[in-house]
Amino acid sequence: MVLVAMMTMANLNAQTAGDMVFRFRGGGNLSTLTGSDDTKLKVGWTLGLGLDYSLTDQIAIGLDVSHDNIGAKIKSLDKTLNLEYVSVGPMAKYYVMPWLALQCGTEVGFLSKAKLDGEKCKDDYKNVEVSLPVGLSFEPRLGNSFLGLVIDLRYRFGLSTVNNNDVQLDNMKNSALILTIGYKLGL
Repeated sequence: MVLVAMMTMANLNAQTAGDMVFRFRGGGNLSTLTGSDDTKLKVGWTLGLGLDYSLTDQIAIGLDVSHDNIGAKIKSLDKTLNLEYVSVGPMAKYYVMPWLALQCGTEVGFLSKAKLDGEKCKDDYKNVEVSLPVGLSFEPRLGNSFLGLVIDLRYRFGLSTVNNNDVQLDNMKNSALILTIGYKLGL
């Protein structure tokens, strides 16, 4: 019964030109700051929304909004840096199969919080950062029916530096491997 309800709610049988869908997703990430040997991976979280429009049966464009908790563990300080961003950006999807899409886009992230082991440090980091997310979107089907479930795997390449003050950390950029599970609804 749950499966039938999900298929009915999605109201999509195939990706076709002119389709518009709303997506929501949540999951985790492994992130670090590149440009230094003094950082290692930290576990964070991601929540997001998106709106996609299908230009053709294989190409869709969309707009993503996400709230990401990324950062790194700083080895020399034995502390964890948590950077929270609200990110907005366009994404393009190319469906190599009806259930598998390659995706790429750009994101502009706005720093909402910065804490080093619980102590606020937002002034030490730039308010805006730019990144390049690339990845895969797996959208399972049952026969020809779309289930609405979306499993998304992205790597987020930081393009801009994030640190304001310390010259040694001046070239540090965010990077994150993000795995989310979500649902999309036809509009």
